[in-house]
Amino acid sequence: MQTIFEKLSYAAKININEYNNEYMNNISTIYPVVTNPNLLKSRIKTKNIQDAESLLRFSLVFNDLSLFTYNGGNELVMILLQKEWFEKNFSKFGAEIRLSKQKFDELGFDSENPQISPAFIFTQGDEINRFADQLYPFIANGRLLFQPDRSLLYLEGENENGGRTFNTLDVSQFSSLESWEIIDESNSRPISLQYESNNNLNQHSIFEITIPYLEGVKFSDLAKILEDENDLISGLRSSIKQAILESGDTHDLLTVRRDIIDPKIDALNRKFKSTVNSHAFRIAGAAVGTVALAYTSASTAGLSSAIATICGSGGIGLLGKEYSIYKEKINELRDDPYYFLWRCKNVAKHTKK
Repeated sequence: MQTIFEKLSYAAKININEYNNEYMNNISTIYPVVTNPNLLKSRIKTKNIQDAESLLRFSLVFNDLSLFTYNGGNELVMILLQKEWFEKNFSKFGAEIRLSKQKFDELGFDSENPQISPAFIFTQGDEINRFADQLYPFIANGRLLFQPDRSLLYLEGENENGGRTFNTLDVSQFSSLESWEIIDESNSRPISLQYESNNNLNQHSIFEITIPYLEGVKFSDLAKILEDENDLISGLRSSIKQAILESGDTHDLLTVRRDIIDPKIDALNRKFKSTVNSHAFRIAGAAVGTVALAYTSASTAGLSSAIATICGSGGIGLLGKEYSIYKEKINELRDDPYYFLWRCKNVAKHTKK
């Protein structure tokens, strides 16, 4: 499955049309992941990409898989899924369409010939191309799928001139492609946009508490932090839930953030500064992270020459010892469940400068 995500990621970096083609070519492999009940999943659907960015940051951190559907813009492509398509991809001759009798009667369907067609609606254009180029790392590591709008196209009516009017019904993104179930979007679980999730956590509360720390983090930086600190997410989620429970019946989220989480993150920041200041890691004004990166990635010969120039011939041994102690102290900071949010906040702060 990882190979498919890598292919989708590569296609998304080219443009959204390449991604859509790759998606359709691998649909039978992709959809078992989308419908996997063991994954925490969310779906974000929006007409405005900018409005969705905060919610997407949150979803990428707190869900195993985020499904992003963009139905804005003026360039739409609808693909009607014929019976032969289902047979080719799922060895089933067509799909089951499920809706209540009340909805069936409300829409005025002919019971003998309801004229309903399953369809995918893809959005194209420069805006979604630019967004896909930012988010392709999350596709590569299996955290994100750009998802077409899954709809049922139906004949709404005919006029006296013989013209025909068609409309669409939204379908649950989490159901299998063999069964198309009409959903009522007003009953989905919104946060600030239309948002569906199979996660039984109180996502709204966690969103309100954590989004101030995630805002301003570039998607490229967030992808790197998630890659480095993914093992911290479950502990962070549990700690936030506990903080909400300890706040009492009122669940004043601002108070939780101000009185519980902010002090812990401030304490982490003080520990980090103390660690930095207590070790000889600032060479010619370079940031600790830059020096550490250079130390671990540069060739021994090149780095030795640079340090010897600045620190003298004993610089290598001194820096090696200091780096070892420094790294040990930083790893101790990671034991704090709020380290992930501290790192995000720190990155966002330096991005603004």
